[in-house]
Amino acid sequence: MPRLGFNWQVDDNIATSGGVYFALTPSMIMAGGNLSAVYSSGSIRAWFDAGANFLMGWKPYYYTMSMYVDIGASYRASVLGVSHTFNVHAGANLTLMGPDFSGTATVDLAFISFTINFGSGRPSPDPISWSSFQSSFLPGNVNDLLSIHIKAGLLKKISSQSQPSQTISVLDPDHFSIQLESLLPVKAMSGSSAIPSFACPAFGIGSMGISDNSTITSTFTISITNNGTDASSDFSYKVYTKNLPTALWGTQLSPSIDSAAFIEDVPVGLALTPAKPPVPGQTQEIEKSILSEESEKGSPFCWNAADGYQNTSATDATDRATLAQGLGVNSKRDELY
Repeated sequence: MPRLGFNWQVDDNIATSGGVYFALTPSMIMAGGNLSAVYSSGSIRAWFDAGANFLMGWKPYYYTMSMYVDIGASYRASVLGVSHTFNVHAGANLTLMGPDFSGTATVDLAFISFTINFGSGRPSPDPISWSSFQSSFLPGNVNDLLSIHIKAGLLKKISSQSQPSQTISVLDPDHFSIQLESLLPVKAMSGSSAIPSFACPAFGIGSMGISDNSTITSTFTISITNNGTDASSDFSYKVYTKNLPTALWGTQLSPSIDSAAFIEDVPVGLALTPAKPPVPGQTQEIEKSILSEESEKGSPFCWNAADGYQNTSATDATDRATLAQGLGVNSKRDELY
């Protein structure tokens, strides 16, 4: 696990470094840190190292804690032209675990090292039951295990006439996408022959002591009807996958801090889209006779033939008056208004 650390060169002779980490997951909490200091001057070198790590899981309940400290010094000298390094150090390491409470203590000196064991030895946590797993990590309402999300094509929402408190989503029948998702990993799917085949990666329920999914049954069943008639063939299906936390669906009863955080590409549902374009609407036929019917006052598109202009006067004024009189009089046109 990456740590938040520091490196500090105090002066030309002393350097210090250290780091801390903290993590909280659905099944455990872990924290720790370390500190180191080194003094170096010519042939003399001295060091100090200390650290602690703590991990506790609650479903199932277990804990482990380790602490260490090490102090030492060295001196490099030349004897009869041959370089030698003389070392002296003292260290201790304490590990506690449970339940049942037990641990080890190790003492390491320059000339001797020994380990003391106490308690019942390295314990193994007791697996939890399905009811405990369900109440701790899954929603209380079983209906909340499944969810429906409209990813594309939502036109509007209207209130249901039979149940005003509920809304009905109106979708674009040509371009919509609906995502059906389960909080549980899915091993098999049923409800339509159009659902593509898929592979499910290995998973388990580590907190229950189930290290593989061969004993787990998980089937995602979909049913789509239209006025009581099966309509599953009107949709295309794509298996929807998601990364699930190893803390919930891993294979180890006591996962370590180095375990992968997620199980990748686990099937959890389906994405639905239209299987084929909708049938285009048909324009209602109109009788041709209706379009050709004329009004009682005559067709507005049928005009009297205009007589050609005849020049009967030798003066321009008389011609203009005759032209204005001819343009301003049209009995058929006047009948329309």
